[in-house]
Amino acid sequence: TPVGDLKTHMIQRAHRRYGLTEINQDVKEAWSLLLDSLYSTDRSVQDSTGVAHLSPGSSLFEDDRWTPKPIMCQVFRAWEHLLVASNSTSNQISGRIIMEEPLRYDLINLGREVLAQISTPMALNFTAATSRTPFMKWEELMQTSERYIELLHGLDKLVATDTAFLLGPWLAAARAWGRGNQDCPSSSSSSLTGTFLEGTDCSDFYEWNARTQLTTWNPVSSEDTKIPGGP
Repeated sequence: TPVGDLKTHMIQRAHRRYGLTEINQDVKEAWSLLLDSLYSTDRSVQDSTGVAHLSPGSSLFEDDRWTPKPIMCQVFRAWEHLLVASNSTSNQISGRIIMEEPLRYDLINLGREVLAQISTPMALNFTAATSRTPFMKWEELMQTSERYIELLHGLDKLVATDTAFLLGPWLAAARAWGRGNQDCPSSSSSSLTGTFLEGTDCSDFYEWNARTQLTTWNPVSSEDTKIPGGP
Protein backbone atom coordinates (compact mmCIF):
# COMPACT_ATOMS: atom_id res chain seq x y z
CA THR A 1 0.00 0.00 0.00
CA PRO A 2 1.48 3.38 -0.99
CA VAL A 3 2.33 5.69 1.90
CA GLY A 4 0.44 8.97 1.72
CA ASP A 5 2.50 11.02 4.18
CA LEU A 6 6.03 9.63 4.29
CA LYS A 7 7.20 11.86 7.15
CA THR A 8 4.28 10.91 9.41
CA HIS A 9 4.82 7.26 8.51
CA MET A 10 8.54 7.40 9.40
CA ILE A 11 7.91 9.18 12.69
CA GLN A 12 5.20 6.71 13.72
CA ARG A 13 7.41 3.79 12.72
CA ALA A 14 10.28 5.15 14.84
CA HIS A 15 7.99 5.42 17.87
CA ARG A 16 6.84 1.82 17.39
CA ARG A 17 10.43 0.61 17.09
CA TYR A 18 11.46 2.45 20.24
CA GLY A 19 8.49 1.16 22.24
CA LEU A 20 7.02 4.65 22.72
CA THR A 21 3.27 5.02 23.12
CA GLU A 22 3.29 8.82 23.26
CA ILE A 23 4.84 11.30 20.86
CA ASN A 24 8.40 12.20 21.82
CA GLN A 25 9.27 15.56 20.31
CA ASP A 26 12.98 14.77 19.99
CA VAL A 27 12.31 11.51 18.16
CA LYS A 28 9.88 13.36 15.92
CA GLU A 29 12.37 16.13 15.17
CA ALA A 30 15.25 13.70 14.63
CA TRP A 31 13.41 11.70 12.00
CA SER A 32 12.02 14.80 10.34
CA LEU A 33 15.59 16.06 9.91
CA LEU A 34 16.82 12.70 8.62
CA LEU A 35 13.99 12.45 6.10
CA ASP A 36 14.83 15.95 4.83
CA SER A 37 18.56 15.18 4.57
CA LEU A 38 20.14 11.72 4.21
CA TYR A 39 16.88 9.94 3.41
CA SER A 40 16.01 12.37 0.61
CA THR A 41 19.29 12.02 -1.31
CA ASP A 42 20.88 9.12 -3.15
CA ARG A 43 24.00 8.46 -1.06
CA SER A 44 24.62 5.06 -2.72
CA VAL A 45 25.71 2.03 -0.67
CA GLN A 46 29.38 2.82 -1.08
CA ASP A 47 31.41 4.36 1.71
CA SER A 48 33.22 7.30 0.17
CA THR A 49 34.12 8.92 3.50
CA GLY A 50 37.52 9.33 5.09
CA VAL A 51 37.05 6.15 7.12
CA ALA A 52 37.74 3.92 4.15
CA HIS A 53 39.74 6.24 1.90
CA LEU A 54 42.48 8.83 2.32
CA SER A 55 41.13 10.50 -0.81
CA PRO A 56 37.33 10.41 -0.27
CA GLY A 57 35.01 10.76 -3.23
CA SER A 58 32.44 13.10 -1.70
CA SER A 59 31.97 15.28 1.34
CA LEU A 60 29.21 16.93 3.36
CA PHE A 61 31.62 19.81 3.97
CA GLU A 62 32.41 22.82 1.82
CA ASP A 63 35.63 23.06 -0.18
CA ASP A 64 37.38 24.77 2.74
CA ARG A 65 37.13 21.42 4.60
CA TRP A 66 35.89 23.24 7.66
CA THR A 67 32.39 24.54 6.98
CA PRO A 68 29.64 21.89 7.08
CA LYS A 69 27.04 21.93 4.34
CA PRO A 70 23.39 22.38 5.38
CA ILE A 71 22.73 18.64 5.03
CA MET A 72 25.58 17.91 7.47
CA CYS A 73 24.08 20.33 9.99
CA GLN A 74 20.73 18.54 9.70
CA VAL A 75 22.33 15.15 10.32
CA PHE A 76 24.23 16.44 13.35
CA ARG A 77 21.09 18.03 14.80
CA ALA A 78 19.21 14.77 14.27
CA TRP A 79 21.89 12.99 16.30
CA GLU A 80 21.56 15.60 19.05
CA HIS A 81 17.81 15.02 19.21
CA LEU A 82 18.27 11.24 19.41
CA LEU A 83 20.75 11.75 22.25
CA VAL A 84 18.17 13.80 24.17
CA ALA A 85 15.47 11.24 23.39
CA SER A 86 17.65 8.39 24.65
CA ASN A 87 18.16 10.18 27.96
CA SER A 88 14.49 10.98 28.42
CA THR A 89 13.16 7.52 27.51
CA SER A 90 15.77 5.31 29.20
CA ASN A 91 15.52 3.66 32.60
CA GLN A 92 18.35 3.53 35.09
CA ILE A 93 18.67 0.21 36.90
CA SER A 94 21.49 -0.43 39.38
CA GLY A 95 23.47 2.45 37.96
CA ARG A 96 23.13 1.21 34.38
CA ILE A 97 21.22 3.07 31.68
CA ILE A 98 18.77 0.74 29.93
CA MET A 99 17.20 1.78 26.63
CA GLU A 100 15.30 0.00 23.90
CA GLU A 101 17.72 -1.83 21.57
CA PRO A 102 16.39 -0.23 18.34
CA LEU A 103 16.87 3.25 19.83
CA ARG A 104 20.39 2.36 20.95
CA TYR A 105 21.19 1.00 17.51
CA ASP A 106 19.90 4.10 15.71
CA LEU A 107 21.71 6.38 18.16
CA ILE A 108 25.04 4.62 17.57
CA ASN A 109 24.50 4.22 13.84
CA LEU A 110 23.70 7.89 13.37
CA GLY A 111 26.70 8.86 15.49
CA ARG A 112 28.80 6.57 13.29
CA GLU A 113 27.52 8.44 10.24
CA VAL A 114 28.32 11.83 11.78
CA LEU A 115 31.89 10.81 12.69
CA ALA A 116 32.41 9.15 9.31
CA GLN A 117 31.40 12.36 7.55
CA ILE A 118 33.70 14.43 9.78
CA SER A 119 36.53 12.04 8.91
CA THR A 120 36.31 13.08 5.25
CA PRO A 121 37.79 16.60 5.56
CA MET A 122 40.26 15.23 8.13
CA ALA A 123 41.46 12.61 5.64
CA LEU A 124 41.73 15.22 2.90
CA ASN A 125 43.72 17.55 5.17
CA PHE A 126 46.09 14.72 6.12
CA THR A 127 46.53 13.70 2.47
CA ALA A 128 47.26 17.30 1.52
CA ALA A 129 49.86 17.56 4.30
CA THR A 130 51.67 14.48 2.98
CA SER A 131 51.67 15.88 -0.54
CA ARG A 132 53.33 19.22 0.13
CA THR A 133 56.21 19.88 -2.26
CA PRO A 134 59.10 20.25 -2.24
CA PHE A 135 59.02 19.75 1.56
CA MET A 136 56.32 18.57 3.92
CA LYS A 137 55.49 20.80 6.89
CA TRP A 138 56.16 18.66 9.94
CA GLU A 139 53.82 20.61 12.24
CA GLU A 140 50.94 20.39 9.75
CA LEU A 141 51.58 16.69 9.16
CA MET A 142 51.52 15.87 12.87
CA GLN A 143 48.47 18.02 13.57
CA THR A 144 46.34 16.57 10.76
CA SER A 145 47.41 12.97 11.44
CA GLU A 146 46.73 13.20 15.18
CA ARG A 147 43.26 14.62 14.63
CA TYR A 148 42.46 11.97 12.04
CA ILE A 149 43.68 9.09 14.22
CA GLU A 150 41.85 10.44 17.28
CA LEU A 151 38.57 10.53 15.36
CA LEU A 152 39.05 6.97 14.04
CA HIS A 153 39.74 5.75 17.58
CA GLY A 154 36.60 7.53 18.79
CA LEU A 155 34.57 5.94 16.00
CA ASP A 156 35.90 2.50 16.89
CA LYS A 157 34.94 3.01 20.54
CA LEU A 158 31.45 4.14 19.54
CA VAL A 159 30.59 1.15 17.35
CA ALA A 160 32.06 -1.21 19.96
CA THR A 161 29.30 -0.22 22.43
CA ASP A 162 26.66 -2.33 20.64
CA THR A 163 26.98 -6.00 19.68
CA ALA A 164 25.20 -5.23 16.39
CA PHE A 165 28.41 -3.55 15.22
CA LEU A 166 30.90 -6.12 16.54
CA LEU A 167 32.70 -8.46 14.18
CA GLY A 168 32.51 -11.50 16.47
CA PRO A 169 28.69 -11.64 16.76
CA TRP A 170 28.38 -10.86 13.03
CA LEU A 171 30.46 -13.92 12.10
CA ALA A 172 28.84 -16.11 14.77
CA ALA A 173 25.38 -15.24 13.43
CA ALA A 174 26.47 -16.09 9.89
CA ARG A 175 27.74 -19.49 11.01
CA ALA A 176 24.53 -20.12 12.93
CA TRP A 177 22.43 -19.40 9.84
CA GLY A 178 24.55 -21.80 7.81
CA ARG A 179 24.50 -24.63 10.31
CA GLY A 180 22.35 -27.49 9.04
CA ASN A 181 21.54 -25.79 5.74
CA GLN A 182 22.25 -27.48 2.43
CA ASP A 183 21.74 -24.56 0.04
CA CYS A 184 25.39 -23.51 -0.21
CA PRO A 185 27.51 -24.32 -3.29
CA SER A 186 28.71 -27.91 -3.29
CA SER A 187 32.32 -28.97 -3.31
CA SER A 188 31.94 -29.64 -7.03
CA SER A 189 31.32 -25.95 -7.75
CA SER A 190 33.99 -24.74 -10.12
CA SER A 191 34.07 -21.33 -8.43
CA LEU A 192 35.20 -22.96 -5.15
CA THR A 193 37.68 -25.42 -6.57
CA GLY A 194 41.08 -24.91 -5.04
CA THR A 195 39.80 -22.59 -2.30
CA PHE A 196 39.56 -23.23 1.43
CA LEU A 197 35.78 -23.59 0.96
CA GLU A 198 36.05 -26.66 -1.26
CA GLY A 199 34.22 -29.50 0.44
CA THR A 200 33.22 -27.51 3.55
CA ASP A 201 29.76 -27.15 5.04
CA CYS A 202 27.41 -24.18 4.93
CA SER A 203 28.69 -22.67 8.19
CA ASP A 204 32.08 -22.03 6.61
CA PHE A 205 30.49 -20.75 3.42
CA TYR A 206 28.19 -18.34 5.27
CA GLU A 207 31.10 -17.04 7.35
CA TRP A 208 33.10 -16.50 4.18
CA ASN A 209 30.21 -14.47 2.72
CA ALA A 210 29.97 -12.42 5.93
CA ARG A 211 33.69 -11.64 5.76
CA THR A 212 33.69 -10.72 2.07
CA GLN A 213 30.69 -8.42 2.56
CA LEU A 214 32.82 -6.36 4.96
CA THR A 215 35.96 -6.42 2.83
CA THR A 216 36.38 -7.33 -0.83
CA TRP A 217 32.77 -8.06 -1.84
CA ASN A 218 34.08 -11.14 -3.71
CA PRO A 219 35.34 -11.67 -6.33
CA VAL A 220 36.66 -8.14 -6.82
CA SER A 221 37.59 -5.34 -4.46
CA SER A 222 34.67 -3.04 -3.69
CA GLU A 223 34.13 0.47 -2.39
CA ASP A 224 31.29 -0.85 -0.22
CA THR A 225 33.38 -0.84 2.94
CA LYS A 226 31.62 -1.28 6.29
CA ILE A 227 32.76 -0.12 9.71
CA PRO A 228 32.77 -3.14 12.03
CA GLY A 229 34.04 -2.99 15.58
CA GLY A 230 36.13 -5.68 17.23
CA PRO A 231 36.31 -8.19 18.63
